[in-house]
Amino acid sequence: MRARRRLNDETVPRLQAPVIAGAANNQLADDAVADLLAQRGILWAPDFVANAGGIINISVELEGTGYDPKVARGRVQEIGDTLRAIFDAAAGGMTPLTAAMELARRRLADPAS
Repeated sequence: MRARRRLNDETVPRLQAPVIAGAANNQLADDAVADLLAQRGILWAPDFVANAGGIINISVELEGTGYDPKVARGRVQEIGDTLRAIFDAAAGGMTPLTAAMELARRRLADPAS
């Protein structure tokens, strides 16, 4: 079986991309890689945000009011707004990972926010 490739302290220095928005299941070998990406000026879209569409769709299915594809699409389209908020916070000196985790904590603490 081939080992999964992840971004790590060996692969990040070889990157030539200004932005990374990878597939689900965390591209980072560990959280410290987010700092390496930021130090290189590479913008990383946290996978658990960029790939949230499927789970958002399932949540609409489970609401019990009957599945509404328009509601699901509207909520999935909000992923762009969430990424913008994360990138804005990251521009203030934190990594996108830290910004995403802080936003997730706030939303879990106050789902109405």
